[in-house]
Amino acid sequence: MKIKYNPNTMFVYPVTEDKLNQVVSKLQGKSATGFDQIPEFLVKECIQYIKKPLIFIFNVSINQDIFADLMKIAKIRPIFKKGDGYDTSNYVLSFFTKILEKQIYNRLILFISKHNILTDAERGFRDNKSTEMASHIFIENILESTDKQLYVLGLLFDLTKAYDTINNEILLNILEYYGIRGTLKSWIKFYLLYWSQFVEIFKTDNIRRNQKIYEALFKEIKHWAPQGYILGTLLYLLYINDLPLIIQNAKLVLFADYINILIINKNIDAVQAMLNRVIKPFATWF
Repeated sequence: MKIKYNPNTMFVYPVTEDKLNQVVSKLQGKSATGFDQIPEFLVKECIQYIKKPLIFIFNVSINQDIFADLMKIAKIRPIFKKGDGYDTSNYVLSFFTKILEKQIYNRLILFISKHNILTDAERGFRDNKSTEMASHIFIENILESTDKQLYVLGLLFDLTKAYDTINNEILLNILEYYGIRGTLKSWIKFYLLYWSQFVEIFKTDNIRRNQKIYEALFKEIKHWAPQGYILGTLLYLLYINDLPLIIQNAKLVLFADYINILIINKNIDAVQAMLNRVIKPFATWF
């Protein structure tokens, strides 16, 4: 079985004031800042004064297949959780980066939905589908099978770290196959390259009542772009879109980077045999 080739090519419409305002109006107005030290609330409050140059810059970026290196810098801010634990996955990008990413994301998701590109097994980023629905379908399949006195084996995969293993060349070939070609494909190719990151740590002096900021040197991100960026998950879904085609004799429920596989049969030995047939192509694919 093969994924269906899409003969239609996606056209990227220019960024307009209306589209820019739609994205900015949905910003939450947080005070966190990226490397440029410009907080989200300030961007939101000042958008009417800076929207024209932003639109010009964004359209130049799209038309000339350029994504500025300064927009590919992620700040990592470790957040204390409890005990000795810190959450080090708190990536903060420039909000100008997020606005441009969202412009591309909105156009991509419309094209993907229009041509029904994502597999039916995928429950993420789909209209009228959600995590709750994915969980409901998974549980419903189990209950129906047990009611019929069938054996059920579930395989649950959290592929959060799988972002680090994505091959850009394979991804770009997949995008070409799905109709994401020409200028947009070149833009995404440039977008995926040369991301960097640095760590920022705050230290509070309780005696002097002041706060010091420590910043590490910039380091190149060698495996894809930082997790949490807007386009990342959508591109990842396209990357794994053909995965259900190689899994035979099993039911799949996907939600973004979570994969649930159910193997069902009336014979326990048959379940074991089916498990072996599922695991081998699954491991080979990765």
